[in-house]
Amino acid sequence: MTCLMTKTQELKFWDELCESFEAVCGVANAKHILEVPFDVNEWDGLGNHYEKMTAKKYKAEYGQFFTPKNIVEYLIDSTQYKNTHVVADISCGSGRFLLGVIERLIKAKNELHEIQERIFGFDIDPILVRIALANVRGLLAKQGYSVAIDTFFNIECKNSLENAESFFSEKDRFDCILGNPPYLKASPKTNLGHPNLYASFVEVGINYLKKGGRIGYIIPKSFVSGAYFSKLRKVLSNEVLTEELITIFERNSAFSDVLQEQVLLTAKNSSPTHEDIKVGVAFTNGSFKIDTFKSSYDTVFWDEDIICIPSSQIDTNLVKKCFKNGFKKIAHAGLRVSTGQIVPYRMKEYLTVQSGRKYRPIYWSHNVAAHKFAPNKRQKGRQHMVIDCKEVEN
Repeated sequence: MTCLMTKTQELKFWDELCESFEAVCGVANAKHILEVPFDVNEWDGLGNHYEKMTAKKYKAEYGQFFTPKNIVEYLIDSTQYKNTHVVADISCGSGRFLLGVIERLIKAKNELHEIQERIFGFDIDPILVRIALANVRGLLAKQGYSVAIDTFFNIECKNSLENAESFFSEKDRFDCILGNPPYLKASPKTNLGHPNLYASFVEVGINYLKKGGRIGYIIPKSFVSGAYFSKLRKVLSNEVLTEELITIFERNSAFSDVLQEQVLLTAKNSSPTHEDIKVGVAFTNGSFKIDTFKSSYDTVFWDEDIICIPSSQIDTNLVKKCFKNGFKKIAHAGLRVSTGQIVPYRMKEYLTVQSGRKYRPIYWSHNVAAHKFAPNKRQKGRQHMVIDCKEVEN
């Protein structure tokens, strides 16, 4: 669809579809212009339809990935949300976190003006801002609230990273900031010194919390190591109280088109106390399940250099054993790991299954598993020896 329409046509289409959705939901003065091609009672049916209709390339360009409802609910709970809190999602997309909060406000029988005062959403994509507005109006109308097509909500098209220091006024600081920020490479010079937009959104989100407020985000796991994310690790270890770091077990099922590991992050805007941190694993296939336990601060934060997120007590015990033996890195143990020197299709003539003094062993991913190294494991089509020669060394 995005390939066939101009930007103006696309904006018009989604505006008309959103208004039609609002009309079906009972929003006053909304016109039923187009047929609504999904069940209006489906949770974020508009956002789901947008995902299906919008080209993967366009979503990748904006770093857009849509959050399942069970993760929305978990992060709302992890931030210790209360119905009196003022909540923001500064990369709101189709408004799923806002919907999750509004459902709780409806259940608590809040008046419309209270909901309007407590919900803020911002996104750089005007289509998603329109969808978020339609979702909010539609949900409230279906629940009997008197909502019209021009009823105002604090949901606006804004770049939350632009002029971040003055984006919100003092009175607009929030009790909770929730979200699934965009995953997109960015220039460190224009994004608070971070190499990826999600890291900038974490820092901006923390900056606009009230003292004692909490941020609940789902972010890629790439921040745990490497020089690029040292600033974010410093923020999480030294500038806030990081309370939860939960790894999502399945790489490819929590979000469509996302293959990297994800982490559920909860942090409080207060000084770090070096208390134990809630860690563990979330399982998203089938019923949503989280296995958690407490891990010591020192086991998780390694001198701002590495963040270790144990997935089990076995992980924690292994880390403690390494510390006890005097090292935190492989290099400290006198070992060196190198990857990528042997590119199979380029080195095909040097790979073999023969053994002897002229050959060195090579190991593939199937030789490595959790807490286990299986050097003798063989896989069809994978040669496990390489000829010892200069061509291989170079």
